[in-house]
Amino acid sequence: PVRQWAPEKIPCSERRAPEDRIRIKMYAHETMSLLEATETLEDFARETGGETEGPVVQPKKKLNMYLNKGPKGHKKAKYHMNIEEHCWVMDYYPPAEGGLDAIMKIRLPHTVMVKIE
Repeated sequence: PVRQWAPEKIPCSERRAPEDRIRIKMYAHETMSLLEATETLEDFARETGGETEGPVVQPKKKLNMYLNKGPKGHKKAKYHMNIEEHCWVMDYYPPAEGGLDAIMKIRLPHTVMVKIE
C-alpha cells in the first residue's frame, strides 16, 4: 500500500481577515456541556457556510469555600464547597454573504454562559 499525499487545510485565521472573526468565550462548571456547545456551534457553521476554529481550552478556575455549620463558630463542623469553572474559546468566521443574525438563535445548553467579543 502506498500512502497518498493529501493537502493540508489552511486555518481560517491565516486565510480570513481578523475583522471577520467573532470570538466566542464559553464558561461552564462541567466540560461535557462545553463539548456539547462546541458541537452545536460547529454544526451551525457547517449548515450556514461559516467556519470555526478551536476550541482553545483555558486553565480552569477553582474556588474552595469552607463555611461553618454552626452559628457559634465551631471549627470542626464546616461545609466544604469546591467550585470549578471551565473556559473554552472558539473563533467563528461567518460566511461572506452574511447571515450573522442566525447566530443569536442557536440553542446551547442552559448551563453554558456565552460571551461574544
